[in-house]
Amino acid sequence: MRTISLVQKKAKPGNNETLVFNFEGTLLRSTSLFPYFMLVAFEAGGVLRSLILFLSYPLVWLVGEDQLGLKIMVFLSFFGLRKDTFRTGSAVLPKFFLEDVGWEGFEAAMCCEKKVASSKLPRVMVENFLKDYLGVDAVIARDLKSFKGFLLGVFENKPIKIPSCKVNGGTKGSNINNSIDIIDNHVEYIDQEELFQLFKV
Repeated sequence: MRTISLVQKKAKPGNNETLVFNFEGTLLRSTSLFPYFMLVAFEAGGVLRSLILFLSYPLVWLVGEDQLGLKIMVFLSFFGLRKDTFRTGSAVLPKFFLEDVGWEGFEAAMCCEKKVASSKLPRVMVENFLKDYLGVDAVIARDLKSFKGFLLGVFENKPIKIPSCKVNGGTKGSNINNSIDIIDNHVEYIDQEELFQLFKV
């Protein structure tokens, strides 16, 4: 397995290779995820929800966005939202993602025929953008719990399952002849054993 680092500027992967990359660390220039949750809170929940999230920012900043801070932002942004309402009303979010995509990371990702993206953001925020705009074959992200069609604002506790997809002409569990490139090392929330079984050489 070969690892590519954009910081070290190693050679670009070949067109017939499969790329596994972290969405936030590889493509987004912003170091903070808070603006995206503010957009979700305002667009889907209105002024009051976005105001509450805004007032919580000092606490999010204090505890950090990677763990507890992320859970706070997810809860305040998504609790009580209808699943269908958010999916049909989130047309603005892809536009903001596109504006924040860095050219270097985008170029490295686009040169591979097969792409698998991981994200610490909820799946409902990133899946449509990655598949529709970037042509990603599979998205590895956590789902949100729901009850009777309403989002509860908390992540599912179960490990992320790798979506079944064709990679380099093969399928899950099959041998792959071409090498795999990994940009960034964000695999905290992924069932790593299943991930590497999928790309077993």
